[in-house]
Amino acid sequence: MLKPVAGAERPCDAGARPRQHDRESLARAFERYVTETPVPVIAEFASQHGVPRFLLYDWPEFSTLLKLCIDKKESALERGMLSGQLNTAGCIFSLKQLGWSDRVEQTNKDAKEKVDVVAHLEQLANNLEPLMRRRQAAIDAQAQGSSGASDGGLTSINAAQGKH
Repeated sequence: MLKPVAGAERPCDAGARPRQHDRESLARAFERYVTETPVPVIAEFASQHGVPRFLLYDWPEFSTLLKLCIDKKESALERGMLSGQLNTAGCIFSLKQLGWSDRVEQTNKDAKEKVDVVAHLEQLANNLEPLMRRRQAAIDAQAQGSSGASDGGLTSINAAQGKH
């Protein structure tokens, strides 16, 4: 005999006859569904059994079964996509619904903070600036004829640095 279950109706179901579900038999049916279905879909099972999907997530006896269902679905989709048996775009869409992502986030695991590439490049530019000024001073000095050609402009670089 079916037993009434608290919380079996949504607020929008006001005035409707409350649904009754036997959680134990529904859990056994869900376990069979997950075992027998190649790519299990939680919404499909809920619809076939007249149960709002949110209830399956709310009921503690479905916690492990839902995790097993999602694991099986992820595995089946990934294998089907890699083998070419399933449509790649459809598999990617479905996997993203399960929380997968195709974005890559790079983090510095030692410091537990994101790598700031812009700051690193700015630091490199700041370190290069004095070198570029010295090089330009050497080029300018050579162009004015103040340095000998035999030293390749090293005299001008040393002069720009204040060395003799």
